[in-house]
Amino acid sequence: ATVPVVIPAHTVPRISPPVRRPRIPMTTSLDDVLRYWENGEPEKDLTVPLKLWTSTYGSDEYDQGEAVKLGQIQSIRDEFVIHCGSDYSRFEERYPGLRGQYTKLLKAVRCARQERGEAKSRRRRK
Repeated sequence: ATVPVVIPAHTVPRISPPVRRPRIPMTTSLDDVLRYWENGEPEKDLTVPLKLWTSTYGSDEYDQGEAVKLGQIQSIRDEFVIHCGSDYSRFEERYPGLRGQYTKLLKAVRCARQERGEAKSRRRRK
């Protein structure tokens, strides 16, 4: 007769589900920037607002590309809140027609930051 082998529970390896790295959804406007920063967007898997990312996640928990996007979004958010006083009219005066054009807005904000001496332009690679 064969005797069943019993493996104690503490030696059975537990398989945990793969951990999904946090991702920032596609950002297309100032409104996306402000919503993602303040509230997140659970419908798009952004369950933690971006303003809490650095205190919630370690830098090893999200990809470098997400870190770049986080910095870009923060610079646009800061431009709106700090330099435009959270005033949509003032924002529109400084960045006419760019509220819904994320890429062009990002470029314009970078230029404004460079003009104020808050950012340096990088040398282009050959």
